[in-house]
Amino acid sequence: MNYNLTPKTAALQDTDFAKRHHAIVENPDFERSIQVALAEYHNQLSRDPGNDPAAAYWRGQGAEVFVRVLRNLAERPDLTKTVEDINLGQNRRI
Repeated sequence: MNYNLTPKTAALQDTDFAKRHHAIVENPDFERSIQVALAEYHNQLSRDPGNDPAAAYWRGQGAEVFVRVLRNLAERPDLTKTVEDINLGQNRRI
């Protein structure tokens, strides 16, 4: 048993969690909420006179990375399906 699991690996041991997370992320309301929240956060960063522009940029980038991690949290590369290359005869003369 591996006792040094990443937080994602530990969470994915609960298969119901992955299913529930997918259901949340695939919901159009979730996507809209994320987009609005990011836009609002970027707006707040740009309006704060105490923010250094470079620091505001990197904070915005951090928020984007967080959202990417959240969206892909339940993705399991070991469950990806490999499809064999099937020759469909595109080059066949009729």
